[in-house]
Amino acid sequence: MAKETRSALEKQDPRIEGLLARVREDICGELLAINDYSLHAREADLLGMDKMALVLRQILCGEKEHLAHHIKLLLENDPEQADILAKVLGAAI
Repeated sequence: MAKETRSALEKQDPRIEGLLARVREDICGELLAINDYSLHAREADLLGMDKMALVLRQILCGEKEHLAHHIKLLLENDPEQADILAKVLGAAI
């Protein structure tokens, strides 16, 4: 981690770090919701409940969008996490 990034995080208001922690928790919740809706949609498919499967897949897409927004919030406000993600993913995004 770059020295200036570490300094910025060390000087950060603890309330901001608390908010970022809650955003990370929200990311976990969105991932769980994505898994759940995916499983529910597959089960509805297996049971021949096409309309339910369609609605569940629409909800699933919304959860994926929520996840993307939460990740964007985290990366815009946690320079250390943004640096790590950039190193790991490179130009993949």
